[in-house]
Amino acid sequence: MLLSDHNPASHYLPFLSHVRYLMILFVLVLHACVSYTNYPFWFVHDPGTHWTFGLIANVTDVFTLPILFFIAGYFALPSLQRKGTTGFIKNKLKRLGIPFVLGVTIVAPPALYLNEYQHISWNISFSTYYNYWIEYLKSPVSLYVGPITQLPQFRPFHFWFISMLLMFFVIFCLFYKISTTWLPPATTRAKSGQASNALTLILLLVFGLVTSVGFFAINSVSPDYRWFTIGTLLSLQPTRLFLYICYFMLGIYAFSRQWFINGKTPSYFTFWLTFCFLLLIAYYLFCFQGKWLSIPRNTFTFAVIRSFLCLSFLMTFILFGFRFWNLSSKIDKAFSDNSYIIYQIHMTIVVIFQFLFTFWKTDWQGALGIKFGLVILLSIAFSYGISAYCIKPVLRFPELFKKND
Repeated sequence: MLLSDHNPASHYLPFLSHVRYLMILFVLVLHACVSYTNYPFWFVHDPGTHWTFGLIANVTDVFTLPILFFIAGYFALPSLQRKGTTGFIKNKLKRLGIPFVLGVTIVAPPALYLNEYQHISWNISFSTYYNYWIEYLKSPVSLYVGPITQLPQFRPFHFWFISMLLMFFVIFCLFYKISTTWLPPATTRAKSGQASNALTLILLLVFGLVTSVGFFAINSVSPDYRWFTIGTLLSLQPTRLFLYICYFMLGIYAFSRQWFINGKTPSYFTFWLTFCFLLLIAYYLFCFQGKWLSIPRNTFTFAVIRSFLCLSFLMTFILFGFRFWNLSSKIDKAFSDNSYIIYQIHMTIVVIFQFLFTFWKTDWQGALGIKFGLVILLSIAFSYGISAYCIKPVLRFPELFKKND
């Protein structure tokens, strides 16, 4: 089913929901990898590490969040047009603000508790966790603003994505309210949306160049790996913030230019698939060669490869979805309906299984792959099960999980 010209917000593009839940599963895979790398800011560290998991984590980190911001931007404009400014803000506060508060105060603390356990010799029990949680809640609002140098400063945890998305929606809504001159009127969108695939390809390559230059410029001042926190409300990487803004705006642009409407593809699938494959090879050769980032991240070469790899992944996934994944199976519908809650609860579940598997001590390198696979499978199963059979049945606000809001 495709969007109609007359009521663009009333229909649903299945493939974008499919790509969205796939990206959330990739986020889960990313978090499952980190325990088996030497990345310092993580909740549980397994005694064994291997560079392969660093490669998987770095590649998935390139494209997952930008694609999620693109999809959010794509549906922002029709949602705003349908609900109006007040309704749009109320809906986003309900859908994003409430889960953020519950996530930071209830969902995330167990992961930090297990991190403390690895550094402090205490017995894991309900009473010790309860005491830890009470102490945690006594300082629910952190006023610290600056670089993150230790894990406890990462107060929003993975809910930084939700708070940042809420900030994007509010700013976009205010901007749209003040001035809509940069957006084509509804009566002219059909004509303006008829850009050829060749022209769209040129615009996308310019977009890739802009993100490359921006990433390189910011990375020269603030290294890509550096995180900053703004109290309890927001954690961010300056280089990524720039990319997320760009991809959110690209999503808005894509809707305004009628990408995917009436069966129209915005570009060439074969080109982007080939480009993505070649850039993936280049990313491995220039950035790894069997080592952990063997070239500095502050080079322009790294910025170009990474930025265009991100763009090529976006176009490959959405064009593949549009052409081959626009009908929903039962599994697609199940994961699409539960993907938002899966994102909220998955990290704690991942960390719990990572922690449990630290007690499996062996010198066999193959055990790391088995641990990694089991963490992924068990985390997906438990996250989906808790969402579908424990949380959603008792929700009082089913509209929180409507598609394409």
